[in-house]
Amino acid sequence: HIFGQIGAQVCLGAMYAVGEGVVKDPAEALKWYRKAADLGDAKGQYLVGEAYENGVGVLIDKNEALVWYNLAAISGEDFYVKRRNRLERQLGTEPAQVAQQRSKELLKQIEQNMAAAAGR
Repeated sequence: HIFGQIGAQVCLGAMYAVGEGVVKDPAEALKWYRKAADLGDAKGQYLVGEAYENGVGVLIDKNEALVWYNLAAISGEDFYVKRRNRLERQLGTEPAQVAQQRSKELLKQIEQNMAAAAGR
């Protein structure tokens, strides 16, 4: 089932993030968060954004973080919306508009990924 797969990806990422049962590896954690994010999981999307914002497993890229926070905020989860809004205010209008456009492009890809996964 696709939702079980997504949950497992986020959990595996969390294990790598803290070194629970595996060697701690922030880049590997990000890889697993991204797998879940690419299938539309808001928590995975948020965690990818957080990694980019804080430079965990990847170089700091606040613009890329905003892209992923935008996607997570689509879920309507208040925490994700607040994080997106905070970073959007910090970066300003132009970067926020660029991030919004990139988020829309990624959303189309995510929708295709979800449709393909559901068709398995």
